[in-house]
Amino acid sequence: MTVTEQGSILAMDSSGSNLEIFRASNANSPWTHESLPIRWPPGVALGPTYVSNLVNVEDNYGTDVTSISVNEGGAQTGNVPALFVSDDGGRTFAQLDLPTNYGTYQTTMLSSSAGVITGGNSYQGVWFTTDGGKNWEPASIPGFAPSPYSTVGTPVAFGTQIYVPIALGVGANAKTTLYESTDGGASFKALTTQNHVGSLIVAANGPDIWLFNAPHEIVESSNHGLSWTTVSSPTLAKEVASVELVSPTKAVATTINYGCTGFKTGCYYNTYQQATTNSGKTWTENALSPTFND
Repeated sequence: MTVTEQGSILAMDSSGSNLEIFRASNANSPWTHESLPIRWPPGVALGPTYVSNLVNVEDNYGTDVTSISVNEGGAQTGNVPALFVSDDGGRTFAQLDLPTNYGTYQTTMLSSSAGVITGGNSYQGVWFTTDGGKNWEPASIPGFAPSPYSTVGTPVAFGTQIYVPIALGVGANAKTTLYESTDGGASFKALTTQNHVGSLIVAANGPDIWLFNAPHEIVESSNHGLSWTTVSSPTLAKEVASVELVSPTKAVATTINYGCTGFKTGCYYNTYQQATTNSGKTWTENALSPTFND
């Protein structure tokens, strides 16, 4: 689910052959529903499908770009992706081509023709397009080459800036570097490098950038990455799924808390919405789903 700059709400699901889009003009209005056929590669045996990535980019000029990644995970096909993009606040969507027919991708688009995708199969990478997905080229990223020992996070954009967190290495030697592009994803520069001990989530709003890399910890910059401060967040859930940075001090996060009280018993999985108003020092939460017990 996402909220566009115009205030409308978009929610997505997938039924296998279609992308299911639900729209509401505001929190009190009724929902409308549209089914868009998904153009899967020939020979795909449809199995379980899911929306893996829903991103809304504010361009500061009154028009949002919304991108949706859908993955089909049938046993006979592996992981087959599809990408949809809207440049009119989610009123209409068009399906774009991808570099390959297999893998898991996350995307952020600056327009219906320009943006980046990250992910892939065992060798994850970063690609950019300037022609609406007809061609995808590898991004130029110093110190990075796709390998089984690299993990590429979900790209995030604000205005013309694109941010991609990448973890390199394994175990105690793993490092996370946050990269920034100002040319549509063609090239990136490193902003900061941290010890990699957790998630790969980034949020941005103008000069403010927050990197969620370690449990209960945020690395923050208020000057486009020129300097960084580490903020302890003991009330933030250990697993962060996504973050919307509303202002330099306010953010809303979707977080997950899961585990088991015994060996494969008393297992639980809770999804929460957590909010902060003091730059991430403390968070309050609302449960979004019930506990699932096994």
